[in-house]
Amino acid sequence: MEKDGGEPIRFHAIIMISLLILMSTPTGQAEENQGTILDIEMGYWVNGNWNPLTTSFEFEIRIIDPWTGQVIYYEITNDTKIQIELEDSEPIRPEIRSQENGVFVQLLPMISPNSSVTTFVKANISTVFQFSADEIDSWKYIGEQTIDWINGTDSLTLPEGKGWIETIYTEDDNSISHNLLSVNCEISGNADCGLTDIWPPSEGTLRIMAQDSGWNGTILVRHSPSGWEDRISVNGSLDYDLPRIENGQWYLWRLINETPELLPYSFDDALFESLDSWLSTDPSMPISLESTMFLDFEEENPETNFVEFADWSASIRLPTHIGHPMFPSSNLGIMYQIDKFIGNWDGTVDSVESNLFSEILSTLGWKDAGNSGCCSLNEEGMFATEPIYPIGSHIDPAIGGVFADGLSWGWDETGTLIGNFTDSNIQILKIPFRGHIRDSANLTIDLPNKWELRHSPQGEIILSSGESIFINRSELSVIGEIILNLEENDAPIPSISSIDASENYVILNGNPSLNLSCEDSVQENTVERWKMTDKRGFSIVQGKYLNFSTDSNIFSEGDEIQIIGECVDSHGEIGAVERNLILDGTAPEWEFIMLEDHPQYWAQINHSMTPLKIEVNATSTLIFDINTIDNNGETVSITMTSNRSDGWIRESEDRLFFAEFWPQTNDINGMHMSTEERHREREPAKRWVHLSISDSVGNSIEKNWSFTSLDLGSPVPRPGLLVNGEIFGIENRPNTSSFIEIDLNNSFDDLNSINNILWTAELNGMTIFENRSWGEISRFSLPALDFGRHDLVVSGIDLSGNIGHHSMIIEIHPTTIPTLSIEDIMVPTGVLSGQPGEITVIVFNHGSESTDAEVCIKNECKTIVVTGASLEGVGISSAILSFDSLPSGWSTVSVQWLVDDQPYSIESTTPSIEPAWRENARFLIKIILIAYCLGTLFDRRFGNS
Repeated sequence: MEKDGGEPIRFHAIIMISLLILMSTPTGQAEENQGTILDIEMGYWVNGNWNPLTTSFEFEIRIIDPWTGQVIYYEITNDTKIQIELEDSEPIRPEIRSQENGVFVQLLPMISPNSSVTTFVKANISTVFQFSADEIDSWKYIGEQTIDWINGTDSLTLPEGKGWIETIYTEDDNSISHNLLSVNCEISGNADCGLTDIWPPSEGTLRIMAQDSGWNGTILVRHSPSGWEDRISVNGSLDYDLPRIENGQWYLWRLINETPELLPYSFDDALFESLDSWLSTDPSMPISLESTMFLDFEEENPETNFVEFADWSASIRLPTHIGHPMFPSSNLGIMYQIDKFIGNWDGTVDSVESNLFSEILSTLGWKDAGNSGCCSLNEEGMFATEPIYPIGSHIDPAIGGVFADGLSWGWDETGTLIGNFTDSNIQILKIPFRGHIRDSANLTIDLPNKWELRHSPQGEIILSSGESIFINRSELSVIGEIILNLEENDAPIPSISSIDASENYVILNGNPSLNLSCEDSVQENTVERWKMTDKRGFSIVQGKYLNFSTDSNIFSEGDEIQIIGECVDSHGEIGAVERNLILDGTAPEWEFIMLEDHPQYWAQINHSMTPLKIEVNATSTLIFDINTIDNNGETVSITMTSNRSDGWIRESEDRLFFAEFWPQTNDINGMHMSTEERHREREPAKRWVHLSISDSVGNSIEKNWSFTSLDLGSPVPRPGLLVNGEIFGIENRPNTSSFIEIDLNNSFDDLNSINNILWTAELNGMTIFENRSWGEISRFSLPALDFGRHDLVVSGIDLSGNIGHHSMIIEIHPTTIPTLSIEDIMVPTGVLSGQPGEITVIVFNHGSESTDAEVCIKNECKTIVVTGASLEGVGISSAILSFDSLPSGWSTVSVQWLVDDQPYSIESTTPSIEPAWRENARFLIKIILIAYCLGTLFDRRFGNS
């Protein structure tokens, strides 16, 4: 190891940290009402003389609560002297770190400031030793007076005192040396801190191994006395390198829910360590230690609703793997803290060190209960009237290794707390749970007389009875606070529910049962009891239920029984309810009227309810009207139940009036069934109806009827259209040439067999058949139909005379092929042959496709488009042929057209057209006839003379 100079270098050259911090005694009286002042000055001691620091460096200052470990003040400053105003005079632990490399501030002890004076603290800058560390890759150091491990890669700077260095060094053959060395840098000792002969450290590594042990989890590794620590994850097998150690021992624990097992595995330095045997054993369970705290409030002050003062006691018991925050490194356990910070740091705690720890702990007083695992009251802290100090501080056993097995430690406390009570009848008590060493202690609270816990969000960890509350904080795993809402106790409120009894009456010759319910703020702690007085005497019955007999051989109608139900809460408060019950053995009087209403009847049917079998028509509406009255004047309960439908029930008091549709059940034929199923015969619905009429104490009347629903459901014709033997559809529409059938196979009646139904069919108002059996007409054909729309009506009549109809329209489409006919030929009236004129020919198309047609008369022809026929009728077109000289007599009219290139034609004749000469002949004949007539008349008049 190369050394830069032979003498240790003090702060003026290169500043390093060591350990000696002195706290000065109070030196000046503070002004009245001045806060608690902490004065910290940086410097160093030379030959017993204090030298304040004159060079400014950056320091990080923390003030730590020694009970909770929380940082209550933090500052980074360049000042060499600072003043901190504290909120109170509770004990504190300062921590000062330098932000400059090579500057070490020695550890400061715990301080108990005085609220009336300024507390002065001198923070000593340690003498340091500096060496070249070029040979190693990295180093890490912890010393007697350092707070944490210090990391570095360049020059090695060590403060005065004992310490440990972890080094990582790459050998020439690229192998790694990982070493943990002890050092001792003394001002009057060797300037090389004892490292010259072992530098650079090159002892290799300590390899720990295990085959597949079947254990998975985390191993906690620690070295004693240095406190070097690591965690190793194990998944069956293990192969891990630890530093070689100059002295001391390794300790290994398996963690169980983050808690070390009770017995560690330990070994000293070696090149190799097998853990197979250890990992194959079951982990030793951690010891279970219970810390307890008690908060006992004084009895209630008559002038207030709550009390100010409470007695406090605590018994804290902890395993030694838990440390105390009044020292650094509480994660390493209390034994390590004692050994390092108040002992000689040799890996063991002797009786002197153990006693010194007890003395220091006994001076750690507190006043703020919120920081000591207790509570706050009504959003303000509770405080000790006088500082409370630990007593009976101990380690059990008092001596042992810092990581020894099965040790525990703890202390006790007693004192008096004062809190902020209010005049309200509600007080809020909050208990912290922040994971501090005192917070896992179970807390028992004794409230003032007649106060109790009303509610807590953390009720699952709380047991309460009367004024006593137990909080099992050891079951908590999430930090927060436990909230207790406290209220003054009220007497419980009783209420009685009963069977065969009311508030004023009880059944005669029965076994009534009464149930006492107690409404109380703490329900689970309420006790129920009964007091009963009758002609047999007085009796007390414990429990919430009272069952007794009113045998008519002992009691008579009108006798009285006195019953008192009492609820007693955990405070002894009693709430009572009294019943003076008169015996009643008479059933209510009743009247039942049922009317049947159906649209087919002109009046409602009034059914007598005397018969036990009632017949009603299906689809009727039944009107029920039941009236009751009881001799004791109390309400009568009416309940009617039936299997009309699932859960069918109708109930009321004194009078039950309602109307109900009463159809067949779902067990009738319907479209949801297969064809075979729906054609079967079904039984009409039979339903039971039960009527129960009961008075307030259970005297009852029970009646039962059978209701049969008569058949009023009509048959359901479901005709299906078949075209040429196939089901009608878009691709199978009927036309004039189709063979059309009607299939009634889907038809059914609700109750009757299909074979018992008579059928009738009408087509376009004309009867096809009437009252025919199923076997005859289940499938029938229709006559040939012209295209167009035709009305078909199918009817069925069942055995009860119910008639069902189904009407359908059948559309007959024209054939596709154009089929023409000459419908009419028109000639002008009075036109003669030889004269000009027009002849009109009307052509019908009976097919749905239009076509071109040539219409000819004599030598005169004309081509027309003849439109296609539709459901609305034939296609109609006309051809007008013009003639300069109309032909005489009858003329042939021909119409020709093509279908798929094949010629078709039809012929007809025109009306006869007279020749023109006939008109002249008619004129001559008329002249001759006139002349003849005139000659005859003349001859008769003048011929004889």
